[in-house]
Amino acid sequence: MLEVAVIADDLTGAADTGVQFHPAFAPIYMGNHRFGALDAFAPPPRVVSLFTASRGLSPPEAYREVFTACRVIAGLAPRRIYKKIDSALRGNLGAELEAVMSAFNLALSLIAPAFIEQGRTTVDGIHCIHGKPVANTDMGCDPVSPVHASRLPDRVGQQACLPVAHIELATLERGPDATARAIDCAFNRGSRHFTFDAAAREHLDRIAHVALSRYPQALLCGSAGLAGSMARALAAGQSLPPAGVSRIGAALSGHWLFACGSASERLHQQVTTNAAGFLRTHQLLFQRGDGVSRHQATIDQDLLRRQAALLRNLPDLLGLRLVEQAFAQAHLEEGLAIGGSGHRAGFGERVSASIASRPFG
Repeated sequence: MLEVAVIADDLTGAADTGVQFHPAFAPIYMGNHRFGALDAFAPPPRVVSLFTASRGLSPPEAYREVFTACRVIAGLAPRRIYKKIDSALRGNLGAELEAVMSAFNLALSLIAPAFIEQGRTTVDGIHCIHGKPVANTDMGCDPVSPVHASRLPDRVGQQACLPVAHIELATLERGPDATARAIDCAFNRGSRHFTFDAAAREHLDRIAHVALSRYPQALLCGSAGLAGSMARALAAGQSLPPAGVSRIGAALSGHWLFACGSASERLHQQVTTNAAGFLRTHQLLFQRGDGVSRHQATIDQDLLRRQAALLRNLPDLLGLRLVEQAFAQAHLEEGLAIGGSGHRAGFGERVSASIASRPFG
């Protein structure tokens, strides 16, 4: 039985959300929306996490792409659908939510993108990253999907055709009955999307509980944070997985390759900390602002030189720092956006191929 189908707008979202259901609902498979039949996999999955690569599309294009994915998912007959949305509110939130609701004939959506462990919280309707309204962070100038509204119901409503209501912390903390009454009251007034405050994991647990116990046919939408709460609620009362089933947090060994691509200052800090602590081989390919005045030939030479350096050190490779700068605007001005992206993809493919061809201990 397929317990859950996750729909995400990008690969990393499908990965970090799908893994929330491990180990209680293993095995879990991830793929794009051209996912095959369940009998093509052994053992068959209990969770599938699919990505549509729709974050950078226009709202109408994203709607069509997600609706198409839902046709595939409907054929898999999952018991529940989870729509993964970005914890920083990037992407086509309203358009994609309504595509899923339309495809599965769902009457309402319950939306909580907070991800407490990553510093993403929503209080009084304002979505923040480490206490700062999201539109005032790096996400406000994201090269693919900039976020210009920090108020969660406004952000959802920018693309949604159906009315949006918001459930505040005070209501949520009064318990499931009060939360359900607030939802029912707003639903009777015409609201179909319900955004939630959440400033602690307990709040996400309460939202998941209300959704699963009172509104089992509603579309539950959120980041990996709410997915974790949903997984815990579904797994409550289940027996533990059999011995031998791997668990998140188990000791890891061997060699690992980390390819980190983001203009985020937070990522820069994390990589710097890890490099100082345990990364024995680490290459910085691009820094913020790098490439603004450089020609494509120079970038190509750098890629080849640093690729060679990585491959020379491959036996000792524990980490790779691939830090993409916010190069979109600068490269568009120079006409390099397509070429730059293509060469970066080629770099990753060449390094990955070399790694795959070599044995590791």
